[in-house]
Amino acid sequence: MTRNRSVPDASVIPVLAYPDVAEATRRLCDAFGLRLRLRIGEHRAQLVYGDGAVVATQGGEPGGGHSLLVSVEDADAHHDHALAHGARIASPPTDYP
Repeated sequence: MTRNRSVPDASVIPVLAYPDVAEATRRLCDAFGLRLRLRIGEHRAQLVYGDGAVVATQGGEPGGGHSLLVSVEDADAHHDHALAHGARIASPPTDYP
């Protein structure tokens, strides 16, 4: 699999929505010892701990808008499998430059 240097190396990354990403980043780092890897504007932050990672993203109320980023060999096959087993897909696989 081609390594994507723009995201942490973790195979599964929870993407958690918060109304205030900067505040959520401070709280997650203080409370759980996570480390800020990358901040993207005021709307997104990548946090790491050991070989794990979490992304905090701008969203409405806590508990809404959460998702998972999953690194796989064949995104289309993984998408089809998840869909066939009842997963709610927010957006289909997409290629980015």
